[in-house]
Amino acid sequence: MRTATTLVLAAVLAVSGCVQRSIEEVDTGTIEVMSWRATLSRPATADSLAAPMNIVGSVAVRPAPNPSQSQATIMLSNASPNATHPWHIHAGTCGSDGGIVGPETSYTPLSVGADGKAEVTITLPFSTPTQGEYFVNVHKSPTELGTIIACGTLTMGVSPMR
Repeated sequence: MRTATTLVLAAVLAVSGCVQRSIEEVDTGTIEVMSWRATLSRPATADSLAAPMNIVGSVAVRPAPNPSQSQATIMLSNASPNATHPWHIHAGTCGSDGGIVGPETSYTPLSVGADGKAEVTITLPFSTPTQGEYFVNVHKSPTELGTIIACGTLTMGVSPMR
């Protein structure tokens, strides 16, 4: 009987060890989520005064903790120092605009620092799309929304999120 009890105890301890390892793996904080990403660059059609030749950036759109919302992070570098650039997610692709996704007022403009860099993370009042075509454009200024200085097509993928 002692042998059976010893085997049961050993089995319980072995299973407990497996469970503990699983919990530790989950506790790393890394979760894979469906997200949209874009690399921003100066559009080929931009006039030479609209944007610096080497303006670059990136955008990530992912689900927010509230499933009826999305989080978006946009970063620019090599932009005109101390400029303000409105930006929006649009349906369609760069050069084929299907309109702004969500309320235009939900997008906090980028405020560029003296170093030519800007970054903002916002919560948008719509669920993260699971299909379709989307792009991000960055405007020259709040008074020159018709002049696009950077654009990038969003593509969907799975990425780690902390």
